[in-house]
Amino acid sequence: MRYIFFVFLSIITAVVIWSFCLNNSQHISANNTQIHYNGRIDFSDSLQPSFYYPGTEITILFSGTSCTIKLGQESFGDIDEYGNPHTNFYTVLLDGKHTIIKAKEGLNSYQVGKQLKDTIHTLQIWKRTEAICGRGYFGGITIDKSAKLFPVRVPKRKIEFIGNSITCGYGLDGDNKDCKFSAATENNYLTYGAIVARKLDAEYRAVAYSGKGIFQNFGGGREDVMPDLYQRQNPLDEYSQWNLKSWIPDLVVINLGTNDFAHEVPDSAGFVKNYAGLLRTIQGNYPDAKIVCLISQMLSDHWPVGVNARTNCKKFIEAAISELNSKNIYVTELSAQGDNGYGCDYHPNKKQNEINGAELTTFIMEEVVK
Repeated sequence: MRYIFFVFLSIITAVVIWSFCLNNSQHISANNTQIHYNGRIDFSDSLQPSFYYPGTEITILFSGTSCTIKLGQESFGDIDEYGNPHTNFYTVLLDGKHTIIKAKEGLNSYQVGKQLKDTIHTLQIWKRTEAICGRGYFGGITIDKSAKLFPVRVPKRKIEFIGNSITCGYGLDGDNKDCKFSAATENNYLTYGAIVARKLDAEYRAVAYSGKGIFQNFGGGREDVMPDLYQRQNPLDEYSQWNLKSWIPDLVVINLGTNDFAHEVPDSAGFVKNYAGLLRTIQGNYPDAKIVCLISQMLSDHWPVGVNARTNCKKFIEAAISELNSKNIYVTELSAQGDNGYGCDYHPNKKQNEINGAELTTFIMEEVVK
């Protein structure tokens, strides 16, 4: 009898606490105009906007003492080389303090702040992982009943980064070159591109997908290369088209070519044609934007043997640029990796991204912005 009494008392207590919390909080829907979204986001369901690309960001300013967010995950059934299902990871910053969230399947609540000082707080939700890790979606935020949202300051500058696994952040958090791809070690938040955007106080977007090339992908396939994906809202759906005029960057940075040269020298005419075509697409939609074409930090004249990948890729890119005869297109080389160790599968690690981010920032400020 005493056991039954304590069970009953526990249930009553839980109900009281739940009722108290419910009556002292409010749910803010994802379509609230004070929530700032940045990325190629699908708003066809305004209460659960969805996204695929890494670097998609949601920023919210709110008052009060607590905060719970709703994040959704739709996985595609793929697994990594360790046998783990792909899922999205997020860097969540609350007043600058980092938390990492591993998304669970479906729509779930994640408490990211409690017993906070009753003031205005900045919340940033940053998608660390790329499209193969699944569709992410956002279901709103729960805050104190007496709290409210405030307008978010949006940087005036806008920079778009077009790239492959390097720009995604593949293996950035890996310990060494021998680890394989996993969602847990992909970290777009600390990539060279994200670093540049923060240094220049610019709104950042990444249109990036691992293994993609200009003319041919890592495995040699020539379908769904990056110039094709660049047109899409969902990179996995050829019918999902993005309105390129809906967000106009001041600067576009292209870091492509590594996968084209992964095994052999690609057809030069095909590479130049596709690269020049991508440049024309960018200029056709962003006529005033400046473009920086990068020679990848993963390209080397030593590997693959006999390919002279770094030299040949630079030559092909310069040939593509010359076809446009534009003063707004620049080319620069990122310092090659190696001395600072590696992330997974020989990808740039955190230190290498910091170095490349710093040197690209300097180049932009000294040669492009002036």
